[in-house]
Amino acid sequence: MALRILIIVCLSYIPVTATAEEPEIQLQLNPVIYQRQITRWGKQGFTATDLSVYEGQRAERFAALGVKEPNPKEWKAFHGLDANQLDARLKQLATEEFYPQVISGYEKRGEPRFAVILNKATEADTILKHSLPSDQLEFTLQSLKEEGYAPLQLDGYIVNNQTLHAGIWKKQKAAAWEASCQIPLNQFQKTFDDYTAKGFRLVDLSGYVVDGAAFYHAIWSKAAGPEWICYFHLTPDEFQKTNQKNLADNFQLASLDAYSINNQPYFTGIWEKVVPVQRVELPLWKSPDAIPMTGLNQKEMTSLDEAIKDFMMLHNPPGMAVAVSYRGRLVYARGFGYADKETKTPVQPDSQFRIASISKPITAVAILKLVEQGKLKLDDRVFDILKQYR
Repeated sequence: MALRILIIVCLSYIPVTATAEEPEIQLQLNPVIYQRQITRWGKQGFTATDLSVYEGQRAERFAALGVKEPNPKEWKAFHGLDANQLDARLKQLATEEFYPQVISGYEKRGEPRFAVILNKATEADTILKHSLPSDQLEFTLQSLKEEGYAPLQLDGYIVNNQTLHAGIWKKQKAAAWEASCQIPLNQFQKTFDDYTAKGFRLVDLSGYVVDGAAFYHAIWSKAAGPEWICYFHLTPDEFQKTNQKNLADNFQLASLDAYSINNQPYFTGIWEKVVPVQRVELPLWKSPDAIPMTGLNQKEMTSLDEAIKDFMMLHNPPGMAVAVSYRGRLVYARGFGYADKETKTPVQPDSQFRIASISKPITAVAILKLVEQGKLKLDDRVFDILKQYR
């Protein structure tokens, strides 16, 4: 499929303020790994700024963007909420001054589910709507516009073959805005050209699928902003290559969205010009299935294989070798990932990493921290812990 590219350059260059650390992008996380990622971001000072949930082969998949800022706001993220749980959670968190910034709807076992990101704010200036049929979406856009609200984000999703929509609206300032909704993939380029010719910039783009065809919601604004580029309907490989090219030109991903057609994920993204010190690096591993494995495949150790690949998805090492012995006998030895990323040479079970005894103090510190947390005892037997993977 041909790569579709949209590019617009603002006449007034306004660079994005650089952050202390590089943001992180995750494209194909399962629910368990997504939750671990959110937890890790929270502990490491990152803010989840965007997310999108789309259909996977066995379970829903998550794409997410995390940014580390000098003075981050408090934030919270939730997923797997039904409509009632979402409304109750929003009401409860409003009392703590947390308000929605991102919403993504999806279907799970024939029922609607929602993932949200909320930020701490001093005033309630956002409104969230969900479960809107197509005609009600247009009515809601118009009625809230008359009340002075502009859409911050729109989202389309399918439940039991019915197209529904969600969105977040924010009290607008003076800037003019427009929303173009339910635009077929083959018409979006013309829509893009029409709006940019009128001086609008694209601030949010989301895709969803109806009967195997992609459609888009787009939000346009005449507010000042940095130079920007938009790409849409990209496969994971195309998205990764596009991001690397944009990094070379000092464009950083500002928002993303994802959808799936016949189990093939596609992504949209808006990149903004940044100062050279701010960069985004995509994880090395796009999915657990992309991680090469060597060594004996033992069916009874499949869960250990999966746990190791989950670890690699979360922490992104290029490669690792894992061995387990019991009573002097080697019972498990496998290599994961690459020993050389450039040549894509797989790690073998007997690959030498030549780190001498560096791992010993690191392992000792990690074990003592687990002891302090009450998760281990110093006299615990390692193989007893590994039994869950047998």
